[in-house]
Amino acid sequence: MVEKARMNFARWWYHANIPFHAARSVYYQEAIDSIAAIGPGFKGPSYHDLRGPLLQKHVCEMNDYLFDVKNDWKVYGCSIMSDGWTNQRNTPIINFLVYCPRDNDSAYKAAGKKLMQKYGSFYWSPCAAHCIDLMLENFSDRRYFPIIHETIKKAKKITKFIYSHGQVLSLMRSDFTNGRDLVRPAITRFATEFLSLQCLTKFKKELRQMFTCDQWVESRYARDVMGKEVAALVLEDKEFWLQCQQIVKISEPLVRVLRLVDGDEKPSMGYLYEAMDKAKENIKARLKNKISAYIPFTSVIDARWDKQLHSPLHVAGCYLNPGIFFRPSFKKQKEITKGLLSTITRLVPDPDEQDSLSSQIEAYKKALGDFGMPMAIRQREKLNPVAWWEQFGNDTPELQKFAIRVLSQCCSATGCERAWSTFEFIHSKRRNRLEHKRLNDLVFVRYNLLLRERNIRRTKDYLDPISLIILI
Repeated sequence: MVEKARMNFARWWYHANIPFHAARSVYYQEAIDSIAAIGPGFKGPSYHDLRGPLLQKHVCEMNDYLFDVKNDWKVYGCSIMSDGWTNQRNTPIINFLVYCPRDNDSAYKAAGKKLMQKYGSFYWSPCAAHCIDLMLENFSDRRYFPIIHETIKKAKKITKFIYSHGQVLSLMRSDFTNGRDLVRPAITRFATEFLSLQCLTKFKKELRQMFTCDQWVESRYARDVMGKEVAALVLEDKEFWLQCQQIVKISEPLVRVLRLVDGDEKPSMGYLYEAMDKAKENIKARLKNKISAYIPFTSVIDARWDKQLHSPLHVAGCYLNPGIFFRPSFKKQKEITKGLLSTITRLVPDPDEQDSLSSQIEAYKKALGDFGMPMAIRQREKLNPVAWWEQFGNDTPELQKFAIRVLSQCCSATGCERAWSTFEFIHSKRRNRLEHKRLNDLVFVRYNLLLRERNIRRTKDYLDPISLIILI
């Protein structure tokens, strides 16, 4: 009976062409258990049930779940995130989600600034991940950094050859890299290229061993023109490997910042300002503080930071992050005060409330009251900033509310990218006739089911702060 049930289920699965990874859904076994509990004779929902009443019930269920989430906006605030996408009919679509800042397309930038002009208590902020990706793109621009461009081109030749030939890829994974890959997909295009350089450098010894082993020498690929070129590149081009090491040394701090802002588990608003500063200092140190060596790279970072990414909101986040503000090595308290005051002026339009915040800032700045408790001092770098303010900011309720709202925001629009992957999964070539409302309902239900699942599975380290030690 058990085997027959498994076979029947598998037959339906294959006939419906359902992806195998659907079996990993947390709702998979739950659905099977509910059918088994009813017993023989249960009739599954029909085509019309699934696209009509059952879908609407799930929309209502998600709205009930989101009711509690929306109540949190009163405490933590929220950001509206927008991103563009073009469907298979080349119809442009704009997606809106609530949580983190937006992309940096000129249209979005113009719209954001107009909104800031219209609504005095509104902040437009670009997607930090996209801005940092543009910095990495500038690092590989052949006009300004031809050596980096050429090195990445050679690295692509190696990875493309290996990944285009299954036998070579299998040989590398099984005998030399212990199943690990050279290509590591990242959230952005150029980060992927620099991460691949890191992997090539890490597995340099193993790659050289592979291109001299008997399996390679005896294979037909070793006699192929492209195979010979790639083997020569790996075995004989010493300058290539030296450049790989140098490029990894320069780009690694920026890639680490990109990873920091990409995470939507822990808001990074309180860390971005200091993280970018540390990344620049790290690049200078790696280039032995030689001005002629580091200036081309720090100039790229500064240009993007000053013209696109920098916002008083990031500065305020840094000021209100006790783990950074009270650190003895942090010397920019006066510099970031201006950004904090600018943020207060925009986000808090009421003059009386502004005055209250101004007076309460002194208590925080001088660590008075609960801020100066031994426990509060010990927890500055042990708790994430939001949790710290919730515990120790009760003596300054207006400042506590303001700090929690600022520090709860994300800096990246990658959540929107994930929504598009959901949208594209649902709006495929085979399903491109879905009505607009039904399509929206499907995306809404699926995306929020995944969001609810993620919140349930959050680990204890959610309350831990983000560590900037990796940037040193």
